[in-house]
Amino acid sequence: HLDEPEVRIDGSAVPAAILGTSLTLFHAGRAQMERGQGVYFYLPKLESAEEVGFWREFFNFSFKYLSFPDDGVLRAIPLVESLPLAYQMEESLHALGPYAAGLNAARWDFKASVLEFIMADSRSVWPDRFEIDIKTTEFLANIFRRLVAICLKRGAVPIGGMATALPSKDPEVNKVAAESIRSDKEWEAEQGFLRG
Repeated sequence: HLDEPEVRIDGSAVPAAILGTSLTLFHAGRAQMERGQGVYFYLPKLESAEEVGFWREFFNFSFKYLSFPDDGVLRAIPLVESLPLAYQMEESLHALGPYAAGLNAARWDFKASVLEFIMADSRSVWPDRFEIDIKTTEFLANIFRRLVAICLKRGAVPIGGMATALPSKDPEVNKVAAESIRSDKEWEAEQGFLRG
């Protein structure tokens, strides 16, 4: 969603995600493939299975263009951090095809996305997002339980969200933050998330 203004092709700026992924594959990816290691990516900010499908085409082209070995491992994990993508999680795994490794429950950004999509709707009311807890807000919890079910059904890895509690110089704040993180990760494990 951001252009790389310093790099232009035929006068047009190159999307930063494409440039970054290309350079990673060309340099580090090639070296890792030569050592028999896999190359792995997170795919952020996607809103549809169609966008996820773009990356399958991109990886197919890259595999051929860079002459990666047929048995080379290249995998990606879409971050479910937008409301529209939550409705297309299974389709996203299908769209990514052989490159699909799993789905990531990007909980904090997902809450912000819900706000973005409903804020203009006068029929919708949303409380302060800092008061919304994934563990106790059923419709959010159910979305991510569904993510786990889809991944397990399709042989993919359901990955938990990033902890949002931040460290502090105040030991009491750290104690509360650590408990919050532990509680989140225990909840994720109970739901079937394999990593977090």
